[in-house]
Amino acid sequence: MRLQISLRGMSGRDVIPINYNYPISAWIYRLLSDASPEYAAFLHNQGYIGADGKTRKLFTFSRLHIRPPARRLGDRLIVDSIHEITLMLSSPMIQDFIQNIVIGLFKDQVLELGNDAKLAVQSVEVCPMPVLSSPLKCKSLSPIVVSTPIERNGKLGKHYLRPDEQNLSEAIQNSLVKKHQTAHRASPDDTAFKFEPDWDYIKRRGGPEKTMTLVRLKEGHRDYTGVKGFLIPFTLTGSIELMRTAWECGIGDQTSMGFGCIDVISDNKGSSKNLTRDR
Repeated sequence: MRLQISLRGMSGRDVIPINYNYPISAWIYRLLSDASPEYAAFLHNQGYIGADGKTRKLFTFSRLHIRPPARRLGDRLIVDSIHEITLMLSSPMIQDFIQNIVIGLFKDQVLELGNDAKLAVQSVEVCPMPVLSSPLKCKSLSPIVVSTPIERNGKLGKHYLRPDEQNLSEAIQNSLVKKHQTAHRASPDDTAFKFEPDWDYIKRRGGPEKTMTLVRLKEGHRDYTGVKGFLIPFTLTGSIELMRTAWECGIGDQTSMGFGCIDVISDNKGSSKNLTRDR
């Protein structure tokens, strides 16, 4: 299931840090804690255990969609009262994650991003599941991060894959199969799957490296880290089950930190359902 959260600045001139993934993730856990401290602690400290023994959070969220586009000033975005801001939040875990998020949103209606941005929740809507078919044209709503371990100077690090790397599609497929197994306690009936980047778009951007973006997590903290992902249109073919998992859980790594959120470019979506009155 997917929620669309509409936000608006509260001060008339709010200054949003460009690297806002971590504070949004922290806000999500605060919403969960407002509804169920036990569930929030479970998800934060552990998560859902898959058949492979690894734990997964099984949610993702988009970048902030700001219209008209916000003015950028260094590493900040300037928004005022005319800007409409939306955030997409998705998970297949309806009875615990989605339900608790909605309860939390009725209790905590302000998203604080740094010291100079307070965004008020205006409304919450349930987005209809898009019509899924193969092939399916999609776009990334937040950077897609896929990494593999690599040794540098005797230390184990991460190599972040670009759209042109040969093992990208297989890595995404394997990850989605494991997410499906974790969410549904069963393997998908069909595991055939392919991720095909939009090469015309990549060429127009100047090549695969130009589609990559660096996101800084916990900037200013001792455990600060930088994460690289790409923002491109692409086509999915194969398993409809894995396409749904991609839409609900996100594609790639660190989806609970706001990476890998996707949407269908063209489909027959129905009308959304408003859960709150506009404020």
